Amino acid sequence: AIEQTVYRVRQRSTPIVLADVRQSREGDLVCWTETDQQRDAQRFLLSTGTVLLWRSAPGMGETDVYVTVGEVQWPRIVTYAREE
Repeated sequence: AIEQTVYRVRQRSTPIVLADVRQSREGDLVCWTETDQQRDAQRFLLSTGTVLLWRSAPGMGETDVYVTVGEVQWPRIVTYAREE
């Protein structure tokens, strides 16, 4: 969203509009790993607290962006049925 204010000035046919700049994207991202080694690498990467370059594969519909990571959760995915 972008904040805008419209002022209707006397003796003027068109209003004056003041608009803020559009904010960057924010949201939640869910990632998962398949091995303990991948999980440990992901934890190490996120533990640094630095800005990260998120690179998307070609054709995914996203450009490469710099991201900051806020709250992190580490839930375990448990399979109750046997995988074959």
